[in-house]
Amino acid sequence: MKQAFRIISRMKGYTALSLLGLIISLSGTVIISRYIYQEWTVDHFMPALDRTFLCCVQYEGEADWMTITTDDPNHQSHFVSPVEGQSDVECWTNVYLRSMYSIKPEQGESFFPPAVSVDSMFTRVFPLEAVEGALILRANGQCIVSEGLAARLFPGESAVGKTVTVGEEADVNTVVGVFRQPATKSSIRFDIADYAGEDFYSPGSSIGIGVVQLREGTSVRDYNARQPEQRLSMFSDRPVRYGLQPYTQELQNELGVGYQWFANCACFVPCASATHLWMLLFVAVLLLFVGLFNFVNLFAVMRSHRRHELHVRRLFGASRWDVFCQLYAETFLVAVLTMIGVWTVVELAEPLLATYYNIEVLPQWKFDVALTLAVIFGLPLIASLQSPPFGPRGGHNRLFRRQNYSSPLGGRRGGFLFLQHLFYAAAARDDECRPGLPYQGPAHGRHLSTVEPRVMDDGRVQRHDREAEKQRRGGEAALDGVALPEGHHLVQRYLQHRCQRETRQRR
Repeated sequence: MKQAFRIISRMKGYTALSLLGLIISLSGTVIISRYIYQEWTVDHFMPALDRTFLCCVQYEGEADWMTITTDDPNHQSHFVSPVEGQSDVECWTNVYLRSMYSIKPEQGESFFPPAVSVDSMFTRVFPLEAVEGALILRANGQCIVSEGLAARLFPGESAVGKTVTVGEEADVNTVVGVFRQPATKSSIRFDIADYAGEDFYSPGSSIGIGVVQLREGTSVRDYNARQPEQRLSMFSDRPVRYGLQPYTQELQNELGVGYQWFANCACFVPCASATHLWMLLFVAVLLLFVGLFNFVNLFAVMRSHRRHELHVRRLFGASRWDVFCQLYAETFLVAVLTMIGVWTVVELAEPLLATYYNIEVLPQWKFDVALTLAVIFGLPLIASLQSPPFGPRGGHNRLFRRQNYSSPLGGRRGGFLFLQHLFYAAAARDDECRPGLPYQGPAHGRHLSTVEPRVMDDGRVQRHDREAEKQRRGGEAALDGVALPEGHHLVQRYLQHRCQRETRQRR
């Protein structure tokens, strides 16, 4: 890690540029992905959401459904309840969404929080987390409040047992419990709920819905097919049929005229359509890929300047795993700094989105942690695998062969090269060599010979005496202290190698 700090501090320009580009792209990706995740997990705090439905009615000859409560306010004798006496129904509740519900605090002006009126079965269908007291309402004049509203009305005090003045008629309700808002986004989000008994009168500023939970294994299609056709006075004696529709889907997208009524209620939270979410997902993926490509390309440029350093490490015995760990540590450090900057930008942008665009994103710590870990550990892996030693396999070997280098002990020919070095070292101390075999020096054939054998009159082969040869062959071309004719093949080979070496140095 110290080496990673040193490398990053040495390349400040590339590091700053990669950090800035990655922070900008990932910030947009995180903001959009958190919003998409929130919209895709609406009402997921309800454990039985897949078998939770809205009670609806359908006029004869029409395709649209209209939400309705499960009871008959006119108490007609021929009314057939869609829930009572039905063996497939596990539980149900009637919820009245209030649009004009005022609270008069002891000090200050009245305000209108999101409010609902519910019955005693409400918490069985909508599981809420109790912070204080009980959440079951059993009598008129009782209410439950959210944690935020309790802190606003009774700061620093327990809200249980306190009274709240509500409505235009200044009704006094007693707080029996305090609840915490759901962890995920809810289609119905409220701060206060009071009791709605059997004789509850629904004012014109509210609308009632019936929420039904079926038993496991029940087919909603078979349930709807069993419902009889009825003529009720509240529908002007027109033939209607009760039925159940998916809770979230029907509440959000397929309520027709009823949807406009819900939009006027502060407790109703509309959700984005699936088409908009897919478009936003495409934008988020595009931003992510742009940031990743920019980041990987910049790090590839950084490592191209260090390719000789990395190849030298391979030359002196470092394994591919050692080089990978070094590169991964450097990229991991950059990824950590990037996520610190990303979450700083996200936290600063949330109030602006809520204020100017009315987009409130609830904290989802599990999703946020998973996203952060994926970037911190996945991004270094992608960038490290694109490094020079991990691009084309064996790239470092080709480089060293091109530069006339090879690993003396780390390669597959290590043992052979070691013996070859010993052989040439022994030959250098020998005054004689075999006839016709020139001495080639201590670099196993990669350096030119410095001595040419000379055959004596008696048939022996001896090395040249350099001083004697220099005097005897004055004016001839010299090669590393050895006088040779200008047309000798060793002279041509030496000049060719020197030209190649100078060409490599200029590159």
